[in-house]
Amino acid sequence: SDGAAETAVRWWLEVRVPTIDPPPECLTIVTGWGKTRPAYRDSDMRRRVMQVLGEMGVPTLPSDNPGRGVVDAHKWLSRGVTPSS
Repeated sequence: SDGAAETAVRWWLEVRVPTIDPPPECLTIVTGWGKTRPAYRDSDMRRRVMQVLGEMGVPTLPSDNPGRGVVDAHKWLSRGVTPSS
């Protein structure tokens, strides 16, 4: 669900990513692009994840793949992001 994806992305970026050693240069978030979503479903996972990244001020990189978002982890971590409890 969109809500579960939002929670997972926030947790991963705030809690797990700051503890990765060595720090990554970028992170790929695979969302899919809705090809198999039934027409009656209005969920848009990619849009929601990208919206969350924007709200959090997470720097992203361009991607030519509509089913993934790319986080500039180097910039994100250089902002002094520390693990949340």
